[in-house]
Amino acid sequence: MREAAVPFQKLKSIRVVLLDVDGILTDGRILLGNAADGSTFEMKSFHAHDGQGLIFAGKLGYEVGLVTSRESPLVARRAQELGIRHVFQNARDKAAVVKKFLADQRYKPEEFLFMGDDLLDLPVLLFAGFSATVPGAPREIRDRVDYVTDLPGGSGAVREVLELLFKVQGKWSGLLREFSEKI
Repeated sequence: MREAAVPFQKLKSIRVVLLDVDGILTDGRILLGNAADGSTFEMKSFHAHDGQGLIFAGKLGYEVGLVTSRESPLVARRAQELGIRHVFQNARDKAAVVKKFLADQRYKPEEFLFMGDDLLDLPVLLFAGFSATVPGAPREIRDRVDYVTDLPGGSGAVREVLELLFKVQGKWSGLLREFSEKI
């Protein structure tokens, strides 16, 4: 039922995929612990399907970036593993960061997709050519985006949106064919 209301046309011009991290690529929990030597450490859980979807996005020619208000070596490491070149950490004003990135790279607002899940993300969600969030986002976010995923953050929600993008742009069947021909 929800899919009928999705503005698929907006997805046709998307060339850039930008994502919040906590709550989108992760389930939103930030686990902090103390090591035996007294130092602290942080843990995050990323879903393999989201990662593979982001690798596909890069392979298909999309610019991919992460925009997070926190600073975490784990985010930098995950981005490196996935080949994500654009990583903006400590981005307290995400809208300013995104607008500068788009201007520097010569992209129009209608050419970028953004996934975020909290009020800090709202200005970017409203500015994006296509916006998406997860079911656990506050109602004020869910009511104002183009798409709310079925899957929660950190559990394949990014992959869900990327597959929708690939299908609308006619790129999904090529990926399927590529992998089915490996048999």
